Amino acid sequence: MEYIMSIAFIGFVILIVLGFKRRKKKDGNHKKYFIWSVALLAVSLVSYLFVDDTKFQPTAEELAAQEEEKDQKAKEKEEAELAENKKEEQENAEKEAEEAKIQKEQEAQKLADEKEAKEEEAKKEEEKLQKEKEEQEAKEKEEAEKAKADKEAKEKATAKKKENNSIENRVKNAVHKSFGEKNDFDKKDSIVNLSFNKDKGYLSLQVFGQDSLTTNMIKTGMWIKVTDVLENLVKEKDIKDIDISIIFPMQDQYGKQSNDTVMSISFSRETIDKIDFGNFQHDNIPNVADEYWHHPIFNK
Repeated sequence: MEYIMSIAFIGFVILIVLGFKRRKKKDGNHKKYFIWSVALLAVSLVSYLFVDDTKFQPTAEELAAQEEEKDQKAKEKEEAELAENKKEEQENAEKEAEEAKIQKEQEAQKLADEKEAKEEEAKKEEEKLQKEKEEQEAKEKEEAEKAKADKEAKEKATAKKKENNSIENRVKNAVHKSFGEKNDFDKKDSIVNLSFNKDKGYLSLQVFGQDSLTTNMIKTGMWIKVTDVLENLVKEKDIKDIDISIIFPMQDQYGKQSNDTVMSISFSRETIDKIDFGNFQHDNIPNVADEYWHHPIFNK
């Protein structure tokens, strides 16, 4: 039966192939091939039904081989799963190690950033303290300089006040008040020289006379100014003796000009105290002075 089934099935395949070829060639007999092929297929199926099923059952050896093959496949599958699990575990371990490494690096970076931030903050705080210190030092320095300047200004003012209150300064003010601060010729200070010896009470004065229309008016103006100076200094009891030299621009016969002394007058304290300045006539200067001299030009 097995043989018939096999032959019938092979015949079925051959007839089907031939039938399709005949049909392709448009041969009218191709239907016979298909009919015979169907018949052979039916024979093959019927033969199959009558085949003893036990012949298709595996033997003990085949079963053992199949079981062994099954066990082998199960073992291989288990080994494959173990290998896969091991691989997965290794990959997981590597992933965890990588993640741990990244986390460690991140933590290290975070610590580094925090350290840098703290250092930056400490630096800023230090700079702030340094700036405050410098500002404080600058302020203290400025205050010290201001205090020093105020002290110097105060000392200077005191010195100036003291100087203004000095006898030399009072004499200078009295002379400027009478003869003017500037002379009539080069517009410089009218006082040429002023010196006072405190120990001896001796005052020496050289001053420019003032110009006028005539020689006589110049001389008379000199007497008037000298009288004013003496009146302003009458209360200066420290002055015991006064020498006054009056300077005036002169020109010799060769045309040479020079500032010469044209009048010299000396007074002692005793003589000054005798003068009643309320009634004194300035033209008496030559008569009351302890010593008197004027240039011959004033004799004309």
